[in-house]
Amino acid sequence: MRKIFALLVFPILLLACNKTEIRVSRVSFAQDNVSLMVGETIKLVAAVYPNEAADKTIFWSSNDETVATVDDDGTVHGIKVGSTTIKATSRDGGKTGYCRVKVAGLPVPPTNGNASDITCCSAYLSGTATAGVSRVGAYYSESPDVDITSDKVESRDYDNDFNFRVELSGLKPSTTYYYRCFAAYSLQTMLGEVKSFKTREVEAGVTPPAASDITCFTATLNGSATTNCPYPYEAGHECWFLVSKTASTLESLKTDGGRYHATMNSDGTFSAQIQSLFHDTKYYFVAYITLHDTECYSAVSSFQTQKLPNRVVDLGLSVFWAIGNLSSSGLHGNPWDSGSYYAWGETEPKTNYTWNTYKWGIFNALSRYNDSDNKTELKDYGYEDDAARAKLGKDWRIPTRSEWQELFDNCTYTKVDNYNGTSVSGWLFTSKKTNHTNKSIFLPAAGRISGSTLHSDDGHYWSASRDTEKADQAWELYFVNDYISLSTYARCSGLSVRPVMCRY
Repeated sequence: MRKIFALLVFPILLLACNKTEIRVSRVSFAQDNVSLMVGETIKLVAAVYPNEAADKTIFWSSNDETVATVDDDGTVHGIKVGSTTIKATSRDGGKTGYCRVKVAGLPVPPTNGNASDITCCSAYLSGTATAGVSRVGAYYSESPDVDITSDKVESRDYDNDFNFRVELSGLKPSTTYYYRCFAAYSLQTMLGEVKSFKTREVEAGVTPPAASDITCFTATLNGSATTNCPYPYEAGHECWFLVSKTASTLESLKTDGGRYHATMNSDGTFSAQIQSLFHDTKYYFVAYITLHDTECYSAVSSFQTQKLPNRVVDLGLSVFWAIGNLSSSGLHGNPWDSGSYYAWGETEPKTNYTWNTYKWGIFNALSRYNDSDNKTELKDYGYEDDAARAKLGKDWRIPTRSEWQELFDNCTYTKVDNYNGTSVSGWLFTSKKTNHTNKSIFLPAAGRISGSTLHSDDGHYWSASRDTEKADQAWELYFVNDYISLSTYARCSGLSVRPVMCRY
């Protein structure tokens, strides 16, 4: 029995002797220095190494408990202004870590600086806070009662001495503002004393405006302004033109001038295009800007619209009609000349007019002005397929179906076999409008081209309108012998064009 007992006990004693406890090697803090204010608390964390240490118990202490005390869980209490060291010491081995603690006094109100860089709508405010501040800024108001419900501008930027500067914008000109800086601490937000400043009066100048790109019916007006209100301009900063053909003084333009709004660029320039002007007419205009409640006007300028070209006729209708047909190089001056021939929606004449040569495909597979894109007028693609616009410029275009109908409804039309002894036949349209009954246009029987063959026994004139029921057809003015009417024709055919000029 004794022998057996000895054999069992020996392995147990051997295992007990081989078990070694892991000891603490050091204690350290995540931060070597921390700051807090009187009355504040902060919790410190001390790490015990190695992580596998058997006994991680630590004891906390303060070198000067009149400055700061520390609880058993590492919570530090600021007692009075000063500095001390907080220690964390391990029970195992007496290893100690150290953290320097600085206790600051209670927060004090920030010091307000004077407002600076004051304009009519902006200013900078400055102030000085104390240690422990987290946010700074200012409250401001038009009322002397500035509190935390007033308008506010905030920042986190301050220098090493806790000086800060913030910008106020969108202010009113010639207005007194009251302000007080604030400094936010962990315990509370402190407000400085109330001070005030006044924004500057609006100072602005507008140079005499000029007109450019003048046509018979349109012009672009250009102005320029300088102001002490920085760009971008706030709400209420706008620029305008006043225009009149009768009012020639600033006061009369203010009363009777038409007003055109413009958009100001970053360099102070602005412009506006005006339309619906009268041809060969002198116009007076001024530019002005509004800055909040202040208006600043330029001197009066003037411009003259261009005269009507001598190749148009005013029949008293919604558009001016050209006296001749469109050629490959421009407008014919002789009413009896045939001009060139164009497929509908093409801008150049050619020698062969069939579906195989048509720019926009064949009759049942059209790529433009079809039933899919729902485009029925040449204007629907910005007139880029209008032969008259392409040859003569932006004031010109091919007449619409309704403008051809207007010509029928407001003119007498007569078949002519020998126009002015030229042996050219066609139709003469004479206005029935009051003060225009002596005006007329002649449409020669210029014929049409199918394939490469000219058929010269009739007249065909394109409109700018396609047939809404058959996409391969477009409306035309058609006449043969004593018959004249509006009809439709295959878009690939070569027909005449009689341009019109827009009145706007």
